[in-house]
Amino acid sequence: MCSYSGDVIQVLIGEEREVFVVPRMILEQTSAYFAASCSRPWQNSKATSIELPWAKVTCFNYYLNWIYRRILVTDSVTHGPMPDFCTESDEHWETLVDLFLFADRVCDDDYRDAICDRMVLQALELRNKQAIICLPSAALVNRIWEFTPATALVRQLIIDLYVAAGGADRVNDELCAEFLFGLCKNLMRPDSKSCTAFQVFRAAQHCEYHAHRGTSEPCYTAYQVACVVDAGEQVSHFNHPHPRLEWLITDPLNTW
Repeated sequence: MCSYSGDVIQVLIGEEREVFVVPRMILEQTSAYFAASCSRPWQNSKATSIELPWAKVTCFNYYLNWIYRRILVTDSVTHGPMPDFCTESDEHWETLVDLFLFADRVCDDDYRDAICDRMVLQALELRNKQAIICLPSAALVNRIWEFTPATALVRQLIIDLYVAAGGADRVNDELCAEFLFGLCKNLMRPDSKSCTAFQVFRAAQHCEYHAHRGTSEPCYTAYQVACVVDAGEQVSHFNHPHPRLEWLITDPLNTW
């Protein structure tokens, strides 16, 4: 059983500086950003508070669920019907993009990986025996490209989803030039026509979009705990797929 005793630190979130009191040890173990902020070796002292004026209170609440319980809680992300094309107001994708950018900024690789996996679950749906890919809006794609480095694997995930979705009407002039350039490069690959929803799912299942890929670091799923909780329903990682994606595993004809 984890122990949360010991020193605590105040985390002040947003411009309103809402206060959260968190065990120092937990923050230092989960995030390189917080480890550096808590220790302050250049001052030869320990911090008593950390300010994150750029962070949203909702994002930090979600993050606390992650660091305490090792689960990804996204109340606004449901498994109900989704539109064929997401819009800027689509809170499904907006929540996930907010959480990913927070995880990226605090340098928590496991949290980033869990959110990427959740993006895959969010994007794929089966309707009338056809795979439907719900894409993030142009505004959300542009946010990802603006605030992540060129090497970020979440960029490859978004591009793969666009390639798998197909259709010229999925692309518009609101998408940033850097994304469109990356999309064109991927479409020029000989295997681009074979990129399907199933392949994106399998790539995620094999950690292709994870920060630990190519390293000796273990995947967050190695902790053998549930990684997704939605509307009170606990769902395990891909080894026990969400009902929405069972068709990806059980359809023997791979018709999608």
